[in-house]
Order: sequence, then C-alpha cells, then structure tokens
Amino acid sequence: MPRFSANISMLFAERDWLDRPAAAAAAGFGAVEIQFPYDRPADDWRRAIETAGLAVSVVNLPVAEIYPSLASGAIDAAEWVGPWHDLAFGFHKITKHYFYPGFHEPGTSASVVMNK
Repeated sequence: MPRFSANISMLFAERDWLDRPAAAAAAGFGAVEIQFPYDRPADDWRRAIETAGLAVSVVNLPVAEIYPSLASGAIDAAEWVGPWHDLAFGFHKITKHYFYPGFHEPGTSASVVMNK
C-alpha cells in the first residue's frame, strides 16, 4: 500500500500554518512535508506535528536554524550542501548517526585523492 505525505505548503491553504498538520492527519496522511516553514520557529512546528500524530518527511530550514534545530531535537536529521559543509558545521557532533554522501550527490563519493 503506498504511503503519501501531505505537502502542507500547498495543501490546506485556507488554514493557519500551524493548523495544517492537524488537517493533514484528519485527511488520513501519516506524514507532512513543509517547503516554506520560515515564518515559524522549528519548535512550534514540532509541537504542531507531534500533537497531530504525524511524521515529517521533508522540511526546508534556513541554514542558520539547522544546527540549533538538530541540537534541540526539533529535527533529527539534516543535509546541507555536502560532506565538507556538514562536517564544517559539526552535524556529526550532535547527531546520533551521521551518513554521507547522499545518493543525490554521487560526485562526493567519486572523488579520489592520492598522495605520492
């Protein structure tokens, strides 16, 4: 059986942003994705989504909010530009698991460095 996420940046537009997760749950969705969450703090989103009993499949955050959101537990995973930036930001220090590269960035796994 396929499972779908509700893109609440597009769906339930007649509702306030933080009321959209409850609307998605009432419509039978088990998860949401949020393209434009910028006008609300990540912790407000987390509370609204947990209260609705949903999971999050995708959320875009401004770069300045990624590290604090990981550290606070508001989000449990992140990927910025690639491994170099992720390591420079210290994502590996505050997450339980750190994996790279992403499947969408195969160039980072194709790099070879040799020292003669």
